[in-house]
Amino acid sequence: MEVKSTTMQSARHQDKQLESELAAIKESYNQFPYKSYAFAASHPAHLRALAKLVGLEAPPLATARVLELGCASGGNIIPFAAQYPTSKVVGIDLSEVEINAGRDFIQQLGLTNVELKACSITDVDASWGKFDYIIAHGVFSWVPDAVRDAMLRISAENLVAQGVAYISYNTLPGWNTLRTIRDMALYHSVNFDTNKEKVNQSKLLLNFISDAVKSSDNSYARLLMESVELLKDKEDYYIAHDFLELNNKPFYFSEFMEAAQHHGLQYLSDASIATMFLGNYPTSISEQLAPIKDIVRTEQYLDFITNRTFRATLLCHEGLGINRNLNSNVAEQFLIRTQIIPTMPWEDMDIYNEDEKCEFYFEKNSDKTLSTQSPILKAVFYALSQHYNQYVVSDDIANKAVALLEDVSKEDVVAEMNLNLLKLILSGHIKIRLDQPAANFTPGDYPKAWEYAVAQCHDLNQDSVTNLYMEGMGLNPFEKFMIRYLDGKSTKEEILDKIMIHVRNKELDVNYFEKKVISENRIKGVLSLAYIDAIERFAENALLV
Repeated sequence: MEVKSTTMQSARHQDKQLESELAAIKESYNQFPYKSYAFAASHPAHLRALAKLVGLEAPPLATARVLELGCASGGNIIPFAAQYPTSKVVGIDLSEVEINAGRDFIQQLGLTNVELKACSITDVDASWGKFDYIIAHGVFSWVPDAVRDAMLRISAENLVAQGVAYISYNTLPGWNTLRTIRDMALYHSVNFDTNKEKVNQSKLLLNFISDAVKSSDNSYARLLMESVELLKDKEDYYIAHDFLELNNKPFYFSEFMEAAQHHGLQYLSDASIATMFLGNYPTSISEQLAPIKDIVRTEQYLDFITNRTFRATLLCHEGLGINRNLNSNVAEQFLIRTQIIPTMPWEDMDIYNEDEKCEFYFEKNSDKTLSTQSPILKAVFYALSQHYNQYVVSDDIANKAVALLEDVSKEDVVAEMNLNLLKLILSGHIKIRLDQPAANFTPGDYPKAWEYAVAQCHDLNQDSVTNLYMEGMGLNPFEKFMIRYLDGKSTKEEILDKIMIHVRNKELDVNYFEKKVISENRIKGVLSLAYIDAIERFAENALLV
């Protein structure tokens, strides 16, 4: 009986300790609400595509049930619910401040398929039902051990048979230096009472560290400077939660997977497929690691070598067949998207001269280039450039490439194209998905912006909005006014007339080459040019419907 009594006392003590820790976390997030944005890497469309890549048929998006653990105000899941109105989305967070803000926004949007709950992750049990996708971004490292265990339990017990769970966390060995900075900040801030004081003092400490070591050239000083640079200009909520929270525990990948396997989960993929592909590493690394057949061991060695600081791991139920031996025709299973533009017009390219390279820029960046001497690939890449940042079917690209070439069979085009598209997928230069987003890349006379992005600008006054790929896009002051008038009913002239009202009301300044424009006729001319640039940017960045 004594043993039983001691055990019960220990359990009650642990419950009280957990309750106390959760109360502290809740208060911290109520005081410093975490700005909630979409994370494209955690989007179910991305998870579904990665699952398909390795042989798992994850559930379709239109009817998906999605659960986010630690959702803040819902910035990562509300846009998914808006895009897929027949899906069912649930988000939970400890902070009532965050949840109430998210609920208000949901009501403004008129969505009925998303629910936010103010509760603990430990409250989720079998009664919540099964989910197709479970997401926990930026939570696992920042909660007590009991909550971490609950996250893995939920990822197993509440996940459908073919479902995918996404969990991100700080990773060792790379986080060791950042942990040193955190220890310094905790040591320094303990002398101050309020969270705001602690944050301000921690930022001053970062400046002190930077000044103290900037003249040194030893390895420790360089590591500290690199870490301080990562934190430079971070907002208060980031410092408060990522560095001053009671819990912030990094993990070796192998440790994380051991805990996941204990709950009957297996490794599916990393959210960044490029980090897994040995062909992206020097030969000295890839040749040594290639014979290892245990994917977890391979990934752990890569973390050791690259000093990785953060991971986003995809998990699924153990026993499901995973095939990472990809065929060259894998691109045919997906819609593909890339951002390449040619450095010269097609008619100026020397297509058939295999001694002459043709270059293409990635993301309109002259420092990131793709070059080829192959006539077939010149045509393929040019065809892809005609669909900049759009998801397309690879067979359509093959047909367009054939039309650009003379006396080249489609079979030859497909064979060479597929092999190289696979390499670009695995290197991260081509993105894949299985369903076509409802983006419109031709604005027409009556352009219409995605309502969710409009609401972010108008109702939340955000400078960054979420596009239909669940990626963030920063807007300048003119674009913030312009986007609210892209209603699908107004012409360019009508939109500019509405923006002129804001100019007259001194809500928007108009500058040309950094000089303020005063003349109204001149202002209209500048706004007209700005409209052309903005509508093109909105279109190619999937902000129009």
